[in-house]
Amino acid sequence: KQWYQRRVRGEMINVFHSQELKLQWDSSIYSSRLLECVNDNCAIYHQIMKRFWPSAQRDFVYKSHKEKVGNSAHPDWIVCNVSTEHEDAKIDKYCRATIEVVFYCKTIVVGDPTRRESV
Repeated sequence: KQWYQRRVRGEMINVFHSQELKLQWDSSIYSSRLLECVNDNCAIYHQIMKRFWPSAQRDFVYKSHKEKVGNSAHPDWIVCNVSTEHEDAKIDKYCRATIEVVFYCKTIVVGDPTRRESV
C-alpha cells in the first residue's frame, strides 16, 4: 500500500481516459472508435475486444466521463466508464458486453512537493 500511495499520481487518470494512450497499454483491445464527443471530459466509444478462445468476441459501447474532484493543489480525479447505446454502433456479429468501471486517482504528497519522489 505504501508503494501505491507514493507512486500513483493524479496524472494517471489521463492514461486511463485517453483512447490513444489506452490502445498502447491495453493489449486486449482489437479496435476502439470515437462515436460522439459530448464535451471536453466526456465521450462515447465503441470498443471491440480481441477474441480469446473459447469465448466469443465481445464489443461494448460506453460513455467515458473524466472529472476533477476537489480544488486543492493536488486534486483527486475520477473516470467513470458506463455502458450505453448509440445509433452508430448497432449490435451485429459480436457478443455485446456491458461495463461499469470507475477509476479513482489520488495524488498524495509526502514531504517536499517540488521533488518528484515526494509525490
